[in-house]
Amino acid sequence: MVDSSILHVVRRFVFSEWGGTETVVWNSALKLLALSTPTSIISTSALDSPGVEQKSGCKIERFPYIYPRLGLNSEKRIAMDKKGGDPYSLSLFIALLKSHCAIYHCHSMQRIAAMVRIAARARNVPYILSLHGGQYTVPRSEIADMAKSTKNTLNYGRFLDVLSRPDRVLEDAGGIICVGYDEYEVVKKRFPFKPTIYLPNGVNSDAYSGDSVTGAHNDGVENGDREVDGGRFRKQHKIADTKTIILCVSRIDPQKNQLALVELMANLNARKGTKKEEKTENNGVVKDYHLVLVGPCTNVNYLDQIVATIAQRDLKESVTLISGLQPESIALKDVYQSADIFVLPSVHEPFGIVVLEAWAAGLPVIASRLGGLAKLIDDQKNGLHFNPFKPSSLFDVIVNLEKNPLLEKRIGARGQKEAKTQYSWENYTKRLVQFYEDVERWHRSKASKALNP
Repeated sequence: MVDSSILHVVRRFVFSEWGGTETVVWNSALKLLALSTPTSIISTSALDSPGVEQKSGCKIERFPYIYPRLGLNSEKRIAMDKKGGDPYSLSLFIALLKSHCAIYHCHSMQRIAAMVRIAARARNVPYILSLHGGQYTVPRSEIADMAKSTKNTLNYGRFLDVLSRPDRVLEDAGGIICVGYDEYEVVKKRFPFKPTIYLPNGVNSDAYSGDSVTGAHNDGVENGDREVDGGRFRKQHKIADTKTIILCVSRIDPQKNQLALVELMANLNARKGTKKEEKTENNGVVKDYHLVLVGPCTNVNYLDQIVATIAQRDLKESVTLISGLQPESIALKDVYQSADIFVLPSVHEPFGIVVLEAWAAGLPVIASRLGGLAKLIDDQKNGLHFNPFKPSSLFDVIVNLEKNPLLEKRIGARGQKEAKTQYSWENYTKRLVQFYEDVERWHRSKASKALNP
């Protein structure tokens, strides 16, 4: 067991603005602390305030930061905070230099990673980079979308970059962790002798199964009413028990492709009353669907587009939009328990941690056949694939599932079993600890060779 102290470094860490990276950082930190490994988290104060927070025994410290660009207004700054920001922070850098950790575990690239690299070299300790799908597999369209926040601004940070060398962070890392298998293959080929591991994310499976009555956050639910209850969610949002809920939990962003689900609802509604689709093999009736979209907004224009499309297609009574729920809150678990089908229609996805959450809840999962989802989901066994670039593909999968209730039940049960047995945070942390030890040995060996060439 590693007895070193671990410092997780991340661009932002805000419980109200949650994503896959934050989920991994938080759960691995908690599991490391449970193994008596001193662990803390530091980040910029993006979308939050500078200061120290203690939560569940873990120290979280946030530092002021800048985006070194002239002409950056508040709207663009917030957009960069939410997605794609590349900040510098002098106070965070000083904290890195003063840290007594034995391993820096950095979950960001570019300038955050550059500051970690300098601090690690100054202190002669290794640093590890976790690639959460943003290095080699991001589509050009998504990169262009993120670049809109910096349009008509002057990047004076390039002068700082000459000194900090963000271009060297992968080359000098003591180890690289890849959440997505596609990136793992690229990294392994580029750095064949460096400690590298494909380490998929984990899930607290019992928390979503309906068997657990506790969560990381209370979310305002009284202690006497903490049991997970999908019916409570339906009642709060006036969704009838006769409705079949299609659920998507993800950031509201073009990457996640929620518009495909809105179009799906329009097509499903259009079937009602038609002779061709009047009956199915499933109880002889066409299901009545309701779409639930849950997630924080990282692209306001895309949210506006979704809302406008809902209005244009007359879907206000068929779609429920929820801006986001705190991770592992009772309210979020209620949503999963209320749902009947989970769909993730992303056009780019390194892994898809929400698939694990849906599996843990026992839901049949339908997801895009691309990126990490293509490896995570075994079509027809633990889930179903569709082509996110072919609109009719998702409709066909939904209708086929509607006609095959045994398939729906089978893939839901198989996914739930895999979430519990293969993707627990305990298993994740065991592999992570072993990787820390490998990196420490590799670092010592490299240092010894440098001293004794």
